[in-house]
Amino acid sequence: MLFLPLHDVESTTAQLTEARPLINDLAHDPSLTGLANLLTSTLLLPLEIGRVKLSGLAPLLDHSATVLDRVQENQHAPLSWRAVADPSTTLPARSFIFVQAVLDYASLKAGGSATELIRKTGTSLNLEAKYGVHIHLTGQQPPLADDEFASVQQGAAFNGIFMFLVVLGILWLAFRSAKLVLDSTAAG
Repeated sequence: MLFLPLHDVESTTAQLTEARPLINDLAHDPSLTGLANLLTSTLLLPLEIGRVKLSGLAPLLDHSATVLDRVQENQHAPLSWRAVADPSTTLPARSFIFVQAVLDYASLKAGGSATELIRKTGTSLNLEAKYGVHIHLTGQQPPLADDEFASVQQGAAFNGIFMFLVVLGILWLAFRSAKLVLDSTAAG
């Protein structure tokens, strides 16, 4: 929502405020049973008193019917609230899973084993093929810090040799004597 134009943010927040009771009910029971209860009991009274128009519920009812049909056929059936709110959206749904990794500070990549385990688990569960899920890791510790240390580690040998040669060159320019250069590098 932070990257939308102001009028879209205002419209979305107004819709969310209006839908707050429904969202609260679903938050308490996000299962298919909770959705069925919401559709049958919670929405009937507002429909009867005219607070909610049936045409306004069409996207929710259409998506709910599709999900229920797919569940009966033993297929993966997520209910995309983004698609219900904006049927023209093409943006993928995003979910965040927060993981508190056990870090190994004896290693250069403190979270390397946790990162590897998350990636292996995602691969072994075949999430991309089954559900179209892509796993991306982010956060200061460990993914970004590990990537930074990995880039340092990859270039460490080259950079070390290069810097040693630069220092030797500077010393040669300063002293113009191989004996003084060797003595100063041995002392340092």
